[in-house]
Amino acid sequence: MSKKPLDYLNRKIAKGKPYVYFRSPVDGRLAPLPSDETSIEFKRAYAECLKSIKRQPRPKAKAPVVRPVNGDGTIGKGIAQYKISLEYLELKDSTKRIYAQPLDIIGLYLGGTALADLDSDAIDIYSEKITKEFCASAADRQIFLLSNIWRACKKHPEFRIKGMANPVEEATLRYKAKRPARPWTDAEQTLFMQTAPEHLQLAKLLLHFGAQRGGDCVKMLWSQFDGKGIWVTPEKTDALPDPLPNYHLCPKPLLDALLAAPRTGETILTSSLGKPWPDAMCLSQSIRNHLIKIGLAKRGQRSISMHSLRKNAASEVAQLMVGSAGVKTVTGHRSNEMADYYSQHANRVAMNEMVVGKWNDAIEAKDKADKRKAAGIRRVK
Repeated sequence: MSKKPLDYLNRKIAKGKPYVYFRSPVDGRLAPLPSDETSIEFKRAYAECLKSIKRQPRPKAKAPVVRPVNGDGTIGKGIAQYKISLEYLELKDSTKRIYAQPLDIIGLYLGGTALADLDSDAIDIYSEKITKEFCASAADRQIFLLSNIWRACKKHPEFRIKGMANPVEEATLRYKAKRPARPWTDAEQTLFMQTAPEHLQLAKLLLHFGAQRGGDCVKMLWSQFDGKGIWVTPEKTDALPDPLPNYHLCPKPLLDALLAAPRTGETILTSSLGKPWPDAMCLSQSIRNHLIKIGLAKRGQRSISMHSLRKNAASEVAQLMVGSAGVKTVTGHRSNEMADYYSQHANRVAMNEMVVGKWNDAIEAKDKADKRKAAGIRRVK
């Protein structure tokens, strides 16, 4: 059986003579060893070198350093300009912390690149690299930040981008939802409301008819409810609450529940202990546990969820044929993408119903015409 090769050895032959060295994995220094690796002297010297490794403190890993900015008009300087812009300064502290790492990564990879040289192809190549190294959502966040940097710098002459189109507008977004959440059926909603404890029933009604994200719902205060509607500042709106937050007039099922609900604390929604939910994840898990309990979900399998109730709201409003603008007044979506999705789906359903109705009328008219024609034909005996 062959012996296991020894670690950290560096062998070479000079002028026909063999030399053996021990290379330290800590600092890379070479220590000469006896050339006869079978001798007792070699084994002793090798063992002493191994012990020396354990006695040496390993150097601490250095923090990643952002690539230095070279000259004016670079993306690195653009990041600095963005960080002193009003758009950035008005962000919440929590949002700034979220943006910190992506901005550092952009500076590391693109810091020395001229902002004027950035085009949609360059962004696509960069976002593909970030997707491979990190994930698709990380790439999309950096694309979003590149757009912010461009807007913050376009009025400054040293960047030489005045009058140029923002290249991010034609860039490819990488993240795609694997399977969008589906709305709850009427039967699922009925079973949940019949079996859930009162605090989860109120949560279901607020999530559904309030049409907001879970993160917004767990933060809603009784002071934001005026007896008819609720003032809401969506969590994905990164600016401070000015202009005024959205006003959401409560549909009757939610209004009745809020007027009848006991006010045990500052927040509208509370846990079974009467305390505010720490975050949306805790509420989501509590709702999922009850869905599993009543057989509407299974552990380890995707099913309806807390966020699905927001889909219910958007779908139901879209069916009223109020268009994307109408959907956005309820859900608070800032972009048209999701509002257009629900609006167009409702339009297709309504159009299909109208077309099939006319089709049925045409089929019925043809049948009547065929019967009249058949009745007018005399039989020949």
